[in-house]
Amino acid sequence: MRGAEEWLVWQGTHWQFDEGDFVFELAAEFTRSMFLGIIYKEQLQNATRANNAAGFNAILNLAARRKSVSIARFDADPYVVNCKNGTLDLRTGDFRRICVSADSGRSSQDRDIGKESG
Repeated sequence: MRGAEEWLVWQGTHWQFDEGDFVFELAAEFTRSMFLGIIYKEQLQNATRANNAAGFNAILNLAARRKSVSIARFDADPYVVNCKNGTLDLRTGDFRRICVSADSGRSSQDRDIGKESG
C-alpha cells in the first residue's frame, strides 16, 4: 500500500503519485526564481538560504505540513462516482464531464461512461 507521506500530483483528470519528482522540481524552480529581481541585500540572503540544502528541505517540510486533505473531502457524496472522463450521479444517472474543481466522489480509472447530461 502506498504511504500517506507521498506526494500526489493532479494530472487534469486524476491524482497520481509523484514518481517523477514533480514536487521537488517545482520547489527547485521556486527557489531559483528567488534570485530574479533582487534589489535588497536581505532578498539575496533569503534566496541564498532557500537554495542551500537546509533551506530547501525546510521549504519542502513546510509544504508537506500543508498538503494534508481529509479523505472525507474526496468522498463527500457516496452517490457520485468519478470516472475516467467525468462524474456519474448514481441517483439520477446524470453524467458530467470532468471539472478540475470537482474533488468528490469515488475514483474509477477503468470506467468510461458515455451518457452525458446537459
